[in-house]
Amino acid sequence: MAVDRERFGHFLAALPRGARHVVEFREPSWYDAEIRRLMERFRVSLCLHDMPGSATGRDDEGRTGAFVYVRFHGATSKYGGGYPETRLRGWADWLNARRGEGCDVYAYFNNDVGGHAPRDALTLRRALEES
Repeated sequence: MAVDRERFGHFLAALPRGARHVVEFREPSWYDAEIRRLMERFRVSLCLHDMPGSATGRDDEGRTGAFVYVRFHGATSKYGGGYPETRLRGWADWLNARRGEGCDVYAYFNNDVGGHAPRDALTLRRALEES
């Protein structure tokens, strides 16, 4: 679904107060300055992810919301493959920098056929603790 700023504004206004919210976009037209301003206004975080075709990267333009939420969908294919340790260490450095700014960070690995997600999560956790 292509970006619809008015509908998204209504959606954000309807979210329950007192809870944390995050939105993951799968259509690149949603990566829009007005959408980011709306998310900031309602303190909704952008899900950073690596889904081919709609990936966000590390959101170096500036995060939205009160926390960072990263979702790993697969290193070598959609929902497949393990992540190289060097790639996870790069994310760990970036996430720890956000923590150093006083921001809570969350990272999730999507289930995959090969069972890489639990191993990748442990690798990222170790890298976060070491950096």
